[in-house]
Amino acid sequence: MLNLNLLPGKEKEEFKLELTFMFLVEFGSRMVFLALIVVALFFSVYLYSSTLYAAQLEQTLVQRDMVEEDKFKEIEKNVQESNAIVERIWDLERNFFIFSKTIEDFIPHVPAKVYLKSFSLSASTRQITLTGFAPTREEMLLFKKNLEESREFSEIYSPLSNLLVPKEVNFTFTLTVKK
Repeated sequence: MLNLNLLPGKEKEEFKLELTFMFLVEFGSRMVFLALIVVALFFSVYLYSSTLYAAQLEQTLVQRDMVEEDKFKEIEKNVQESNAIVERIWDLERNFFIFSKTIEDFIPHVPAKVYLKSFSLSASTRQITLTGFAPTREEMLLFKKNLEESREFSEIYSPLSNLLVPKEVNFTFTLTVKK
């Protein structure tokens, strides 16, 4: 197709300027529209990533709290187990019965002529059961009196059978060790 421009020279120049201006306006408006699309795209990416970051941060905090809570529960369980062990040790120590000390306390009360046949000591009841021999009833009664007067022993039980024989007395006593 043939384009003939029959306008005078000055108007030809104005027409060219007008075409260039319209081209620039159209090109500029398209560039502004494209820039707005890019800005909207970046803004949506920013919103998405900030929302994702916030969700990840919240999930991390929840998991950290759960881990800390589990650690706290584990520490609390360990403390309770340790307290139970310490309490058992404390009970053992509180109820600890030193046999050698009891025997040491017992020996001075035995008269020279009296000897023991058996000596049984129960740690749980703190009770001593003993059988022995005394050449006379008086020696056996002296032994019983020594035990009754001691600070270490209480509840001395002597059956009547201990008093029946005046000589060569086989006796039995049951007594409790004081705490």
